[in-house]
Amino acid sequence: METYEVYPRAGLGPFRLGMTREEAEKLRARLGLPEPPDSFYLEYEEGRLSRIGLNAAENVRILYRGLDLIHTHAEDVIAALSKESGFVCDCADHDLADTYDFPALGLELWREEPYHPKLLEEPGFQRMLARDPFTDYRLGWYFLQVWVQTDQFRADFPLRECPAPDYDSWFLQQEEPEPIPPERLAAVAKKYGLEPPGVHGRGEEP
Repeated sequence: METYEVYPRAGLGPFRLGMTREEAEKLRARLGLPEPPDSFYLEYEEGRLSRIGLNAAENVRILYRGLDLIHTHAEDVIAALSKESGFVCDCADHDLADTYDFPALGLELWREEPYHPKLLEEPGFQRMLARDPFTDYRLGWYFLQVWVQTDQFRADFPLRECPAPDYDSWFLQQEEPEPIPPERLAAVAKKYGLEPPGVHGRGEEP
């Protein structure tokens, strides 16, 4: 398990904000780190390192004061960091944002398809679950990227607050899925060694 520490307003893992491009790239080479997305994203402004990012992975931990930012539920991460810094995010419902910026820490967190347990009480979300029961929406309960950055990046690209997801509207816009032809179901059943649809017992029709 690889572990990287977040240093507020200073750096992430072995990299430090303010490094020259040459210093940072030499360090990457010396440590044998691959290019992103398999390792650190390094972004520069006027030749100096201004933004450092890292993707979540099963074999990686990104820690801030012992808190694992990518393997802890997002709502718990937000609650813990909020004790040290206010935050801005890109959704009017602060529980369902993709991006959270904690300016006092120079720390930003991103996830995809945000999830919060309160969604289970939303009729539109319930219908979406029933329509697509194989998707694990709880994956959106975890952050997928961690960034340490200078103030200038968000000054140049401020977050815009968007409306909360409207699952009722999303559901109404979806077309009804076409029925799967019996021959395709039978082919899938054969492929995976399953009982062909509509056949029971010793192959007799019900």
